[in-house]
Amino acid sequence: MAYDYRGDGHMNLIAVNTNGDVRGWVAAPDTDRLQKELQRAPQKRRSRLGRGGGEVDTYATAAEANEAYRSLLREKQTLLKELTSYEANMKALTTTSHEASPSSAGVIPPDTQLTWTLLPNAAEGAVELTLQLSNHCVIRAVVLLGEGLFEGDCCTLHPMPPANNVTVRIAPARNVSTSLSVRAFVGLSASSTQYHLFELEVAFPKFAMYAAVTPDTETFNQYTAMKEESYVVFDAPEEAAKFVGWFEHAFALSPDDRTRVRQALRACKQPGGCAEVVFTSLRPAKDTNDQPGDCLGISLSAPDAAAAAGGGSGLPRVRVVCGDMEALSDVIAHMAEYFKIDQLDTIAHVPQELDRLGGVLGRVEGLQAARAKMTAEMADNSQLVSVCVVVGCQVSVCHQVKSLVLKAEEARILNRMSVAKQLFTQLQQLNQEMVGEYVKRCGNYDALMAELKDLNTSIQRAANLRVGASRTRVVSACRQALKAQNMPELFKVISTGHPSASGAATQNV
Repeated sequence: MAYDYRGDGHMNLIAVNTNGDVRGWVAAPDTDRLQKELQRAPQKRRSRLGRGGGEVDTYATAAEANEAYRSLLREKQTLLKELTSYEANMKALTTTSHEASPSSAGVIPPDTQLTWTLLPNAAEGAVELTLQLSNHCVIRAVVLLGEGLFEGDCCTLHPMPPANNVTVRIAPARNVSTSLSVRAFVGLSASSTQYHLFELEVAFPKFAMYAAVTPDTETFNQYTAMKEESYVVFDAPEEAAKFVGWFEHAFALSPDDRTRVRQALRACKQPGGCAEVVFTSLRPAKDTNDQPGDCLGISLSAPDAAAAAGGGSGLPRVRVVCGDMEALSDVIAHMAEYFKIDQLDTIAHVPQELDRLGGVLGRVEGLQAARAKMTAEMADNSQLVSVCVVVGCQVSVCHQVKSLVLKAEEARILNRMSVAKQLFTQLQQLNQEMVGEYVKRCGNYDALMAELKDLNTSIQRAANLRVGASRTRVVSACRQALKAQNMPELFKVISTGHPSASGAATQNV
């Protein structure tokens, strides 16, 4: 039978079975007809009066009404399943222990909470994420998802035996700021068959692999010895008090570390005061794997009374101390991002990096001289007949090779095998010599490309010590200095961020 079963003005197919159940079916909509109706009247809607006499909007087409009905039906089924699950859990909780069924072994108390802490551990050389439950329930498995934190960006941990607290060690190779997604499967006991899924989002700080140290440690003494050797200085964009938020955002600090940072920054409130916060890297040193990592010190110096009275900005002077130039650039970039700085000019004092860069430039000059020498020798020792290009290198086939090939082929045709053997032996020796020269040129080319890549990386790191137009200026000035082979000018640009007057004039020309 056909009847307006849903009361929406459309006839539905109705059927009654032998058990008295009533079933209704909605006819599949005519897509072409509906599209034409929507094109003719895209804004057309019908309305009817509600119980209070107000006008209630209905759906413009049967397709929209059917889709809305199916969506509500799916939502209803989901809510019914959740309600049934909650009722079963509440029933299991109120059931005595001897009456509880095995299937309810995984039901956890409704007040169960999962808390976390993220702190660096210098002894283990990693950041420890600790998950703790608020009661006697156990954690059966933990899944961590974090970009750049693990190999494959994913880590799975199955504690044995399951306990109510789990510690996961994280040691990323680079400084990375990301959101760590935590999925923990929690059960009532180790033998539970049902588990509750807890989902957490943990903010992983950029410099979580740096642990704060106290003034009585060896790392602080190391910072005191090197704070005049490798550093970057610039004017602070904000007051010292606002750096508390940056420290808490950039580092994984314990409550005691937060207190020490706040107390240290209070010294900048006085004219001439200085606040020093020192960290040690949890990664081993780059040159040796058994030595502790580089220290990272950040100091803020308040202007003295004379400078403040002279009309200065009154903002502190920031000094970032570290032996790793990459870490210096990471700190400055993160500060610029946190404080929304568009333009920042700095002064860098990195003598170790400049010495290393001088060695790179010396090796590049030596490789280029060797390359020119090999090319000249190749041109002098062979009369070029044809040129073949193989993986970017020119291989000459000299007249001697052609002569040996012709003579060896003639001896073979004349059946003079002893002469042919001697000629082919000479040809093999000549071929080995040519292969050896080719291998030398390839080795020279690979070494030269590696040194040039290292040189470009150093220039990029020097540019990353600045922000905005200053960064672009450093890159351009360094390229001009390299093109002019002016090494003192290159070192000056890396240190000050500005070319000299003669360098600027050359660049303008």
